[in-house]
Amino acid sequence: MLRNRDNNGNPTWSPNPPTTAADWNVWFEHVFATVYWFNVRNSYRVDDWEVHNEPNNSGQGWGGTETQYMDFINYTAQAIHWVYSHYLPGRTPHIYAPVTSNCCSWALTAMQTEGPSVFDSLDFHDYQSNPSEIATLRADMNANGYSGAPAWITEMGSYHQNTYNSVNSSNNLIVSWWIKASQPGNNYVTGAQIFSLYDWGSGYTSGLVHGSYPAAESYQPGYYATRLAARGLCCGRPTYQTTSGISNLISVVTKDSAGHYYLLACNSGSPGVTVTADLSALITTGTGTQWEFSSANNDVIVASPTLSGGKVTFSIPSNATELLKF
Repeated sequence: MLRNRDNNGNPTWSPNPPTTAADWNVWFEHVFATVYWFNVRNSYRVDDWEVHNEPNNSGQGWGGTETQYMDFINYTAQAIHWVYSHYLPGRTPHIYAPVTSNCCSWALTAMQTEGPSVFDSLDFHDYQSNPSEIATLRADMNANGYSGAPAWITEMGSYHQNTYNSVNSSNNLIVSWWIKASQPGNNYVTGAQIFSLYDWGSGYTSGLVHGSYPAAESYQPGYYATRLAARGLCCGRPTYQTTSGISNLISVVTKDSAGHYYLLACNSGSPGVTVTADLSALITTGTGTQWEFSSANNDVIVASPTLSGGKVTFSIPSNATELLKF
């Protein structure tokens, strides 16, 4: 991430916002030196660059207006591209903007005033229980020359204490959210980054893992919910839409590069349900593996289900998720 001031107002020497030619020279030099140090002096291969953190939230450091931020990403992009064009031929940086704490007005302004030559990826932070805003962002992208460009949620989950200590909240806030954001169409998110893996700050956010490595680490239910969901949803796999007539049930099917199909089915409420899934359009036979995340099982193998004519029947407890792999 590249930002001229952090959430503590540092470094104080950096103009906030830059306005004069001297200000922009200072910022250009800083961005140049940072990108050069990571990728030329050292071969760390950092090709993804966020331009500030939540510039729409003054508490995160940005001291300018929305319009001034558009100048900021433009000058920042110029410095990044200069390093790549002069020292890293054949490499392409990916510049993310405007990385706001919600969607989507700043993103729309950035697309309309700056364009793909300045930044090629969009992202924002979404702490809603449902990633519905991504459809609004995708519609704006499709209308402004960004159709098919990456759209990331670079913070999701919860910044409240002990949310991930609960099976129910982890099941609904992580697994259900990820399934909705993995469905084909305008709901599709290129990737999502959960906040926070480890405890963050003092008395503010408790992560998927409490304590410190190695002796004091404590894995919370949210850790196991994340692990199970990631097993089915990782790596930009092809996804297939599913339909269901069961209340509180949401699901999606993915396919990995080795030809395995994954059915991720989340029951976000009560009571438990019995499901008959018809996968015959994709696969008809096979014996698979079934993992469960529930109050009884933290991402544990619970069965070896068998497809018959592409169909399989299994049970999901209340506020639980099953992952089936064939």
